[in-house]
Amino acid sequence: MSHTSVMDKLLSVLLHNGTMAAFVVLFAGSAITMVFERKRLSAGRKKLLIALLCISAVYLIVVAVCMIGFASPGNPPVPVEP
Repeated sequence: MSHTSVMDKLLSVLLHNGTMAAFVVLFAGSAITMVFERKRLSAGRKKLLIALLCISAVYLIVVAVCMIGFASPGNPPVPVEP
């Protein structure tokens, strides 16, 4: 198995719509739980939620940078001839 095929498979999994949706839900759920339940959470659960929040935030930032930086500019406008 070549190196590029492994990287292609990894990127296709990481940039899949389902993976992105799962990380958005994970980020939102962790943030909402930290905001509304912070007084009732144990120290271990707080650390777990902070770790999940950080991991999902880093993932979403990397995906946003990849989409903005490496996206194709699209097709240039074609002038309409009368």
